Amino acid sequence: AQRQANIVRELRFADLRAVNWDGVGCLELEDSSGFTISLPLYASPLQDAARFALVEGFRSTLRSPGGLANWSQLHAALTEEARGKRPEATSSSWPSASAPRLPPRLA
Repeated sequence: AQRQANIVRELRFADLRAVNWDGVGCLELEDSSGFTISLPLYASPLQDAARFALVEGFRSTLRSPGGLANWSQLHAALTEEARGKRPEATSSSWPSASAPRLPPRLA
């Protein structure tokens, strides 16, 4: 049996071109070269509100002129999780798989 080598890939926020969420638990980040990184959030210990906030944090880089991420929603969700509370994340607030994708930023 052949052993597959682990490949380390860096994804810079400035190169992020798409953030796709399947609505179930898989987050995909696509860079300007078309390379996609899949993050299986269903396998993480994060609660729903923190998963939603993580998706929105990555999407915030697409809306920011400088490609900066806003992690305030994620910070709040993780703080609530640490306190033992379950932050509310309604199904209507979840990013949907069919949500419109933002166009790539102009270089």
